[in-house]
Amino acid sequence: MTPFRIQIALPIPSFSLYDYLPTPTHPGAEHYTPGKRVLVPVGTRRCVGLITAIVPAEPAELELAYKPILRLLDDAPVLDAHILSLCHWIVDYYSSFPGDTYQAALPPAYREALEGRCVQDKLREERLILSQSPDNNAPKLRSQGQQGLLDHLQANPQGCTLPALRTAGFTRAQVNALALKGLVERVHAPLAGTSSQSPSSRTSQPELSPEQAAVLARLPPANAFHCAVVQGVTGSGKTEVYLRWIQHLPTSAQVLVLVPEIALTPQLAQRFEARFGDAVVLYHSNQTPAARLSVWTRARKGQVRIVIGTRSSIFLGFKTLGAIIVDEEHDGSFKQQDNPRYHARDAAVYRAWTENIPIVLGSATPSLETLLNCRKGRYSLHRMRSRATQAKPPAIHILDTRHMGLETGLSTPLLTRLHQHLANGKQALLFLNKRGYAPVLYCPSCAWMATCRQCDTRLTYYQAANALRCHHCDSRYDVPAICPACKTSTLKPLGIGTESIEETLAREFPDVRVIRFDRDAASTQTKLERLLDEIRATQPCIIIGTQLLAKGHDFPHLTLVGIVDPDPGLFSSDFRASEKTSQLLLQVAGRAGRAHHTGEVFLQTRFPDHPLIQLLAQQDYDRIADNELHMREHAGLPPYTAMALIRGEARLAAPCEQGLQALMTSLSHFAAGQLTLHGPFPTAVARKKNRFHAHIWVSSSNRKQLTSVLHAWCIAESARQRGAPRAPGGFRWLLDVDPLDTI
Repeated sequence: MTPFRIQIALPIPSFSLYDYLPTPTHPGAEHYTPGKRVLVPVGTRRCVGLITAIVPAEPAELELAYKPILRLLDDAPVLDAHILSLCHWIVDYYSSFPGDTYQAALPPAYREALEGRCVQDKLREERLILSQSPDNNAPKLRSQGQQGLLDHLQANPQGCTLPALRTAGFTRAQVNALALKGLVERVHAPLAGTSSQSPSSRTSQPELSPEQAAVLARLPPANAFHCAVVQGVTGSGKTEVYLRWIQHLPTSAQVLVLVPEIALTPQLAQRFEARFGDAVVLYHSNQTPAARLSVWTRARKGQVRIVIGTRSSIFLGFKTLGAIIVDEEHDGSFKQQDNPRYHARDAAVYRAWTENIPIVLGSATPSLETLLNCRKGRYSLHRMRSRATQAKPPAIHILDTRHMGLETGLSTPLLTRLHQHLANGKQALLFLNKRGYAPVLYCPSCAWMATCRQCDTRLTYYQAANALRCHHCDSRYDVPAICPACKTSTLKPLGIGTESIEETLAREFPDVRVIRFDRDAASTQTKLERLLDEIRATQPCIIIGTQLLAKGHDFPHLTLVGIVDPDPGLFSSDFRASEKTSQLLLQVAGRAGRAHHTGEVFLQTRFPDHPLIQLLAQQDYDRIADNELHMREHAGLPPYTAMALIRGEARLAAPCEQGLQALMTSLSHFAAGQLTLHGPFPTAVARKKNRFHAHIWVSSSNRKQLTSVLHAWCIAESARQRGAPRAPGGFRWLLDVDPLDTI
């Protein structure tokens, strides 16, 4: 038998793979197929690793101190060849830790040291149901909570899982009380929805507009790689095009639909389920581990046709994956912000290429990276410039607020139009990307401002909770009665937030429901869905919210949008600011007049002559993109230049700068002029959670050169630091390839 060693990815912060010997009970190489999990010793502990390769070894190598694998956990690979290839690409392209990358490809249940057959037992979950033989002599319920739980179970005869009951507001104490009284019982049953039905058309299909029909006819067929970009204005019917395209694919073809946020998933799922029935399932991090395992298992077996999920869905295995759709492809939520730092859109394109299947990227405001790929002929671009209902796009009116009196940020013309639209029984939306009551609490006597003790940032004032809160570290503070600095004055809020506008609107429109829609009000998926249900059921009403409102929501009766303060996005030091601001504001503006009602948008600004404001008023995203691409090309910025950031942090500013300076010197010598380096310099918020942050910009006109040099340098630098003394000041660093946040 030819000697061999087994390369394993371990969930530890290392750029290396680790070599082990086979177990004495399974000495043959045929047992160690890449994609299987193993239990291995790592120092004094045990870890679940994933086999990545079998490497022939010389007998002399085996005399080294390699340890044997403790146990094989799987009879067959849990990651197929396509997912292994995707993970390998992410490791190489983003210079991510192999262990983190392969772990991300596994559902949570497979990250434990359980054998495969034991993991599958988790497909049976505990549910609470009404007792089949209730104790009629049980004492009467004295608690409203217990009675509410009993009523809830009576309305759900199939039973409810304990996590679902917690989400609905019930406690374990209430469950135990009913169980002791013999009114409920716990059972183990297969996960709800583990059986799938054949796809079926459950709703009548709307007639396609000429633009929709033309785009659909040009979308790529199955069984060949091609990336098509659908750029359709808001309300143009991109989702209907997706649905029809899937219907044209072979019925055996499974489809992955990626969405940027969990908030978008239920609404999109309803559209797909209405067309394809139980062939549609969801996959996202808010699901229970058992629910995620169920979807993961069924997709691999070909028991579901369509999976709608967030960025982690890109790692799902499929039996016959036939197409991928990336909805709202421009959204920054597709970029993972911790290890592994991949971009799900780009990973989806790579996966479609390796599996030789078509992929569609959809957006009203495509990213500049995607538009440049279209111009270079790598992707095909298909435009829809009109709304599917033939409704006119909303007119955008600029309100010059320099000489207007504002009532908590709201101008008189905007308030007047609010009254008119509400009097007609319609809905209105006010957009302000600032949570809380006011972004600053200050002293009018000495100009003291409330700041976070852990971050270099001001605290946001929340009047309803009478508290101060940091939006970087989430620290919370009591509101001081008087100024801590001069001890003389009562503190006052400065600026506006969604809470203060909500208060003003409630005063101005006492008979109209005002619904605040931001991360505070929609802190959980359940709360978010309740808010959406309330908005759809309440007419007229005023919605006040942040960028969460721009995430593809469809409100048929919404006819007025007011953009309260877009000016901060006009003068940001972030070179992506114009792109991000225009995408956000055009997406928000697109919420108005989406059905058969005429919509209008009012944009309040102190800079009405700013070129970006003028182009936004014309809703000319193509010219905005042209201008931005021209500027980026001349400045040598992405997407014309490949970029990465080396991010550093330490307990003090000096060790952070010194650590990055050392890394910069090391990389400069290693790259030998192949890369351009700038820095180090502090981030916009230099101190967060009592740690100082700074970074280095790394760029190259040759993307392959950037990724290959950085990957080799990371491995070499990690090996060099392994035996070195611990960095002073707790200095840590990481690499972020293709960063979206560069300041």
